Amino acid sequence: MFYERPYAKEIFRLLWQPFQGHVKEGATVYYVPSQLFFQVALEAIPMEDGSLLGEHYRFVRLSSAREIVKVSDTIPIDLTGTNPNAVLYGGLQYDIEPKLMAEESSKYDVPSLLVLRDGVLRGDSIYRELPETEKEVEAIKEILEAHRLSVKKYIGPYGTEESFVSLNNCPPQILHIATHGFYYTPDAAKEVGYLRGYTDAMSLSGLVLSGGNAVWQNKELPDGVLGGILTAADITRLNLEGVEMAVLSACQTGQGKATSEGLFGLQRAFKKAGVKTIVMTLWSVSDVVTKEFMVKFYENLAGKSFVWNKRHAFEQAKSYIRTKYPDPFYWAGFVMLD
Repeated sequence: MFYERPYAKEIFRLLWQPFQGHVKEGATVYYVPSQLFFQVALEAIPMEDGSLLGEHYRFVRLSSAREIVKVSDTIPIDLTGTNPNAVLYGGLQYDIEPKLMAEESSKYDVPSLLVLRDGVLRGDSIYRELPETEKEVEAIKEILEAHRLSVKKYIGPYGTEESFVSLNNCPPQILHIATHGFYYTPDAAKEVGYLRGYTDAMSLSGLVLSGGNAVWQNKELPDGVLGGILTAADITRLNLEGVEMAVLSACQTGQGKATSEGLFGLQRAFKKAGVKTIVMTLWSVSDVVTKEFMVKFYENLAGKSFVWNKRHAFEQAKSYIRTKYPDPFYWAGFVMLD
């Protein structure tokens, strides 16, 4: 763990100590992580006196230096649009009979250009349900609706891949996805039938939606039915311009293949699709703690006006979890990316 001594002490010495005398207390620091440092949140690194960098400076994590001209701390809420203000996924059922998957699939008109993946339907892994995610989206829905936002919720068998693809060109302002996330290296993917043969990182990272276990259990899917495994490559083909914030309340959503050109994975996919800000996790975090963090985040986010401060709400939620669960494992993995 990067945030434990002696690793944290060395990271502080290498990454921050050379700048410390040149950055004023309370300054805003914009940074673009690279290579192994994609797994590090600078604000969580302890200083020599034991306090955290985030207690002395305000850090803004960027996907690229070009984003600095677009950075905004706020979300302007528009109640006049035709699309829902928020779309929420959670409490998904990963085991669904193919017949029901076909029924759900038929509700959506998915453009053929977006249905490019034809994975081998076999494998030896299954994803287990996450009971706290349904409580999470129910609580968030209640918070948002209390502030007059229109909310569309997908739970159980209804959070299909088709439902997500239908957001193409019809994006909400807030997109919240509470489910399993995954990232496989090419070597590890050789053991997963559905991913076997794929070597690019954008096809080896993704999110599991309703019915996603079918592809791992060698079940035959009806023609035209998507398998419920939404890869980063799939997301890049969507137009999500207009999504002010995508919250990926899933394990390992901040992971991917680190290169000199950036991180190839879910964060690149959502940015390429047009999303402004992403909330994600750098490693697997407890289902219970994640739910607590997310509910507190939205409680802090929803304000009396219709210009909501996402960064302040995020920092408050992180501080709340840190107070309740001091070990960095529970709170340092949550990051906000512009």
